[in-house]
Amino acid sequence: MPNRGNNAARFATMLRSLRRRISDLDTRFIAPVIDPLTAPQDYEVPVAAFCVLSHAAIEDFVEQLCLYTMSTATEDWLMNRRTARCLPTLMAGTKAVVEYEDFRSLAVTRPIDHYRRLHDHVRSKYSALILGNHGISVAYLRDMLYPLGIEFDDAPLLASVRRLADERGHYAHKIGARRPLPPEDARRLTRDCLRLAKTLAVGAATQLSG
Repeated sequence: MPNRGNNAARFATMLRSLRRRISDLDTRFIAPVIDPLTAPQDYEVPVAAFCVLSHAAIEDFVEQLCLYTMSTATEDWLMNRRTARCLPTLMAGTKAVVEYEDFRSLAVTRPIDHYRRLHDHVRSKYSALILGNHGISVAYLRDMLYPLGIEFDDAPLLASVRRLADERGHYAHKIGARRPLPPEDARRLTRDCLRLAKTLAVGAATQLSG
């Protein structure tokens, strides 16, 4: 089980890995076409690849952050009886309810066994939510992060997240015709997304504190 004192370090490592991934994608796809004289028809495909792959990397970061936070919070309570800040919101978000035996029954179930069922319910429900996720639109982020009590309310950064998700959707599904996104704009969007990722990492570490 992850050690509570190592949570911040774990999230920092995940964030560094994401930054390296985005930097590598930038070097491969954006840097060669960043010249203002590059024509749209020459930068459209590289920018499309950059947006789709960056979106995938950021989505994976958020999902892994969420699963780690959920797993650590539930295991820490079950094994050590330590209550992370996010545990009440996680239980509420997954509609976890203790179901006791019929009052007429003579069977006695230990309290810990009731709460172990809660633990299993939370893990199952939340894991299914993450596995069923399909992007980093603001709606999807709310679904994943609100049950953990992680706040994200920076409007400019969310606007960039929304734009990157829209660009990824357009390139992935070819929905209608539109003007190609300039490479400098694609770079700005991912930098904003990295700033949001840092906010989420800090928020997750805070929610795992007691």
